[in-house]
Amino acid sequence: MFPCSSRSLRSCTLPSEARSESGTSSRSRTRRTWARLSPPPSPNPCRAITEIAKKSARMASLDFTAGSRLRTGRCALARPNLPTLPERGSTETRPERNKLTRKVAPRDARAVRYDLPVSGPIDLDLTFSCGQAFRWVREGDAWRGIVGRTEFTVSLLDPGHLSIALVGKDPGREALVRYFRLDQNPLSWLDHAEELRALPGILPLFGLRLLEQDPWETLASFISSAASNIRKIGRCVEGVALRWGTPIPGSARNAFPSAAELARARERTLRETGLGFRAPYLLETARKIAGMESPWDALRQAPYEEARAVLSDLPGVGPKIADCTLLFGLGRLEAYPVDRWIRRATLELASRRKARDEELTRWAARFGPGRGYVQMILFHLRRTQGPLPPLPRVAAPPRARAKRIA
Repeated sequence: MFPCSSRSLRSCTLPSEARSESGTSSRSRTRRTWARLSPPPSPNPCRAITEIAKKSARMASLDFTAGSRLRTGRCALARPNLPTLPERGSTETRPERNKLTRKVAPRDARAVRYDLPVSGPIDLDLTFSCGQAFRWVREGDAWRGIVGRTEFTVSLLDPGHLSIALVGKDPGREALVRYFRLDQNPLSWLDHAEELRALPGILPLFGLRLLEQDPWETLASFISSAASNIRKIGRCVEGVALRWGTPIPGSARNAFPSAAELARARERTLRETGLGFRAPYLLETARKIAGMESPWDALRQAPYEEARAVLSDLPGVGPKIADCTLLFGLGRLEAYPVDRWIRRATLELASRRKARDEELTRWAARFGPGRGYVQMILFHLRRTQGPLPPLPRVAAPPRARAKRIA
């Protein structure tokens, strides 16, 4: 704090010892002395903002190319973070970054193509949008998706032939037939559900196909589905694949990471992909699966209830996620996953107001060994067309009367 203000500066004088013998007046010497002792005046904020704007405009007008001249020294601190370009004449290219912001790579024009016959009806729109797989997107009349380490582009040439273009690893003809179940007629799974044909709007849904997916990716996808919807699940699964998966040559997308690859992730980074509270469950499950030796073959052969119990012991896996994994990842058609849409549909068909999920699963046993496929149709039917009419009750078999002993 100084002893006087700017207004009283002229009246301030220094002691006589500070005066020089020159002819300069004491008032001039006082001004120069106080100018050295006083702090610099505070800058005008409006002027400062104007100077910053002018400087930004000058920086924006510069040409930041390889041939432009930039000053060095202190001015280099204001330089933007420019990419490092290879020298002229060099064939070196920077590797593509494996991040969520990874730039799109050009697709390989030399894709492998297959034209495969289809057994029974098939509807690609129903198959890829029904909620059994989350990495398929529609592009015009075709569907593009990731299966394993391959990018598929699938279109329907005619009702009996499927056109498949592959980028990346070629799994072979047999793997394609197995994935789409092209050698199986889905109508054969409805032999014990003839009563469902009377439901309005169900006949066009028989083109829905049950895909044979990777069990680990199916389990991880449905752990990500807790308290979410199909679109958000797809974003989460795609984010996990793009950050930890292996890049597919010729494609802008990555394969879904294996359990061992995902087990090395951090929970905080997993949350950033949109998983939220589901991140620790997925991480712990990945670490447990990575420590097992191929558990999927054993789960395919084990009794249904035993396989369901094994999956339900994993972190974040309940009866519904276990049944989804058994049905969509392991091909167990006796699984009948119960979510809110299936609960509503089954209660309406059974003319019930309330029932536990286990009771609804037992009631659905009337649809036979293919009730998992029936579940897929009922899920889409109830979600898109509203309440369903009740089915006729199945009469119980008559009890045998005991014979009277004379």
